[in-house]
Parts: sequence; structure tokens; C-alpha cells
Amino acid sequence: MVDRDILLSYLEKQISIAEERLKAYTVDANGNKLRERFILVRIKKLLDDYLEDKNIENRWVTIPSFRGTGKTTLLAQIYLTLIDKGIPRNRILYLSLDEVTKLLQSNLYEMINLYETLLGEAIESINEKTFLLIDEASYDKNWDITIKTIFDRTKNIFTIVTGSSSLLLQSSADSARRKHIEKLFPLTFIEYMLLKKQLYPKRDLRTKINDGLFSSKTAEEVYLTLDKLRGDINKYWSNIEPYEFERYLTKGTLPLALHLDKEYEVYERIIEILQRVIYEDIPLVDNYDKTTLDKIWNLLLILSESDTISLESLSKKIDLEKPTVYKIL
Repeated sequence: MVDRDILLSYLEKQISIAEERLKAYTVDANGNKLRERFILVRIKKLLDDYLEDKNIENRWVTIPSFRGTGKTTLLAQIYLTLIDKGIPRNRILYLSLDEVTKLLQSNLYEMINLYETLLGEAIESINEKTFLLIDEASYDKNWDITIKTIFDRTKNIFTIVTGSSSLLLQSSADSARRKHIEKLFPLTFIEYMLLKKQLYPKRDLRTKINDGLFSSKTAEEVYLTLDKLRGDINKYWSNIEPYEFERYLTKGTLPLALHLDKEYEVYERIIEILQRVIYEDIPLVDNYDKTTLDKIWNLLLILSESDTISLESLSKKIDLEKPTVYKIL
């Protein structure tokens, strides 16, 4: 166990360097500010409503997603948004729990207790709006109960939590009632073009297309509705280069790909992500040995090259029992 004074010093440093550290996630290699995703607009609305006391119940936001979708970048943008709104730096605590648990052998509960020490007040006594930004929460198996306790102890702390989809969505009924879930998905094509080229479709075009497809009663009504939108659709596509959609499908669904010129660089990053998923994330869910984890690589390769394949065939090819293969899938 790391000495308490060392943990306290770590926490003080985290607060002092957070702005500089997180700002690096919000710019590209040339120092240009990254554009914002749609989810950030929704979260900003939650923050504004909280700060203006319009809605203080949605003060626990959970953002489940898988690796590479930009969770840390999103938290960094949220941090800088709060700074721009005049929130004091000591009232915004950013923590990455993979660092806290693996390097410091600590946990979120202990960090919150130390944060109370730094603030000089107990959670219940806080009367100034305070914000917790918790990254990689799934590395602490008790993160959920810790945040629930904070939620119940005060209305003056707004918490945003990110982490693995499967683990963050596993929570008690009590927690589920308290948290507001904002799922972070891979980029849609519209987001891809917005972030890459700052290309916006006409306002409400997407809604009108959806209404035409799913609210029409007949095929003729679908055709007539979409035909009226033909001009707006063609205008949007006229600004898109040939094969851009193919590039999006092959390597554009993850934000990291937007700033990598070479295709092999994208695939190298994806392999790195898969390695972390297999050897870091999966062991948080099930206690597989190293041999089994290694075979997950083979499983992924087989699945990527197969249209359909039986569970029995998979079991034989990677030499794992069928129940284990089923559980992994």
C-alpha cells in the first residue's frame, strides 16, 4: 500500500497539472483545436442546467464505450469547458483509475477521502459546485458504490464517469436510478465529415429522412417524401470527395484515424487497442489464464475471415472448450 502522504501529493499534483495535461488531448499534432462531437453538446447542456440549478438530479453521468472512441478526449474537452465557465481548478478533479489502481495500488474511495482533506471539508459540507471527471472507472471494481455514496451525500458534486461499456452498464438498481447514461459510439459518417472537413448537412435533414423511411405508411409515400429531399441530399454529397465513404468504412469510424495519414498507422493503433482489450479489459470481467487470452487473438482472426461458422468449429480451431468460447463471444 502506498503511503498516504504520497497519495496526497499525487492528488495535489493532479489538480495543478490537469489543465496542461488535458489540453494536449484537445488539439491535433499541429496544435489545431479538435472539433466537438455531438455527445459533448448534450453534456454541455446537462452542465449548464446543473450550474443554473435548472436540473440538479442529472448530476451523475456515465459514458460507456469501448477503446479508441475518444473518451479521454471528451473528458478533456469537458474539463476545459468548466475552466472557461470560471470553475476554480481545485473544484475540478480529473482521475484516471487505471493509473490510480495499477501504479498507486489505491482506489476511487481513498482518492475521494484525500480530496476531502485537500478541500478542508467533508463531502456533506461542500457548498460550492464541484466536479469529478473519472476516466477508466472499470479498473476499480467498487467505483459504482463510491459514486452512489457521493451522489447521496451531496447535491454539490457533478460526476462524469467513463469506461468499458460492459462493466459500466453493470450496476445495482439503486445506481441505475441515479445515473444518466450517455453512450459514446464510433463516429457516424455525418460526424466523420464534420470532424474531418467541417461539413454540416442541412438542419433537420437526418430527421426528415428518418421520418420518410420509418413513418411512411406505403412505399409510394416513402418515395415521395425522399424525392422532396433529393436536392438537399445531393447538395450535401456534392461536397464529398469520391471514395470518401469507402475510406470512412475502412478506417474512419474511430476518431484516432482522422489524424493519421497512413493506413498502416491506423491498423497499428487498432492492434494496440485490441491488445489492451484482450490483456487488460477482459481479465476485469473473467479470470482467464494467459494461454486462453492468447487464443482470443486466433478467435478474432477466424471471425474476421468467416461469414458464418459454428461454435463447435471455433472450439476445435482454437482448441478451447465450447463453453469457454461461448463465454468469450
